[in-house]
Amino acid sequence: MAQPKKPEDELRSHVVKLSLSDAEMEQLKAKAGREPLAKYCREAVLNRPGQAQRIQRQQAPEINREKWMELGRVGANLNQIARHLNGGELVESDQILSVVTAAKQELEKLRREVWPG
Repeated sequence: MAQPKKPEDELRSHVVKLSLSDAEMEQLKAKAGREPLAKYCREAVLNRPGQAQRIQRQQAPEINREKWMELGRVGANLNQIARHLNGGELVESDQILSVVTAAKQELEKLRREVWPG
């Protein structure tokens, strides 16, 4: 007796290829246990209740408009240096060093303000 046909919206017609090392494959098999690998992976990735938990990355705090503008100014300064150097213009190494040092300090300050700890 044949299984009943699944509704159209439940048919799985897409295939995803995944490359694993031998060690990763063994680890996956161990985690899946007796469950078919495809089913285990699908449920782990889609975070179905009662199945493998999805890895949660720490989210960066929302950057406010003022900090975003400060970051833009630092980027503009670095772009000016790059434009001069790429254009073949002679620029004093002291000038480059001072601008890059100031940009680095500003970026470090912004990082501490946006992502403390």
